[in-house]
Amino acid sequence: MLAANSAYSQDVQIRYSSLYGKLKNNLKEGHEDVNIRLYLVDQQGNTCKIHKASMRKDKHYEDLVIPADYALSIPLDSNLRQANPDVTFVIDEGITCDVSMQILGLNYKPNSLSKEYIASIVPQMNVMMTDLGGMFSNWFMPKAEGVVVTLSDPNVDQTIVLENGKTISFIEGIGKIKPDDLSANETLRFTQSIEKISPWIPAKS
Repeated sequence: MLAANSAYSQDVQIRYSSLYGKLKNNLKEGHEDVNIRLYLVDQQGNTCKIHKASMRKDKHYEDLVIPADYALSIPLDSNLRQANPDVTFVIDEGITCDVSMQILGLNYKPNSLSKEYIASIVPQMNVMMTDLGGMFSNWFMPKAEGVVVTLSDPNVDQTIVLENGKTISFIEGIGKIKPDDLSANETLRFTQSIEKISPWIPAKS
């Protein structure tokens, strides 16, 4: 990854093949509700804002669409993989940003989560992590046992009481949920919108 400074911004250059090598897993079957997203993240863990994105190979140049969440988005194409153009992302000057990969849930309702969805998405997250790890990943790859739900407002702490009497605490907008926490057919409803859903991998003692 290379960075070049201009007057008020800097260019971060990454080879297409480096991005394609991870994002190609989104095309595989078995995790239709799970997606890999790549971001530029600063030293405080914040997503770096992208002002412009483009690809260039010799005389060929193409502007890229910048998603609302500033993910590193490229067209996934085997011909482009062979051409291996330079991909440039323009970010603010004076910050250091590194590439970060996240596995995120898709196809959920903005303000609620059902037990059925959580029970379905956790195995898909594990399939995705296996795809990323390769043929020997089952030997050493940690397993997701639930999901981490991040709500849109990080300043709100709340506790949700479940039908079975258990509670789930959201601290600074983040809570961990296992499928077994919820009763059959139970749905959690939130006063805020869901910002993202990621794997919960318990720390090993």
